Amino acid sequence: MQSLNCELQATQQSRDGGIDHQGSWILPDLEVEVVTQCKNESKPVGVHYVREFHGVLSFFSPTTVGLFASTSGYSLYAQRFFLRMTHPAILCTVDTDSSRLTSFLLNDRARTLLPKLTVGSLFVNQEHTLMLTYGDKILG
Repeated sequence: MQSLNCELQATQQSRDGGIDHQGSWILPDLEVEVVTQCKNESKPVGVHYVREFHGVLSFFSPTTVGLFASTSGYSLYAQRFFLRMTHPAILCTVDTDSSRLTSFLLNDRARTLLPKLTVGSLFVNQEHTLMLTYGDKILG
């Protein structure tokens, strides 16, 4: 997320309350508070982790964006629950080899809070790359 101008600080594990990082995402005309949870597991993240994250987000401002990052994707039930969350949130998947984002999904609340943020794809040399834009600016 650092390449996307996200300034995050790791939380102390014993007191993090389910949050791994906290900080700000500095966009061209907006600064958004962000909290993250990260999972590095062999299987897709299950719905119980996303439910727990939703509960933790209730302790933060309604304009704080929750970003859940995984290296193994998400179960169908986790994705369905995520789309119904009442707090602005993003689900993303990170490739462990390249550290690139391979998926980036915003729920309705996050799309409302970040209306200029767009997720797209770029194909170069038969390789798919995820691309984020904010207004007319390419992020990353």
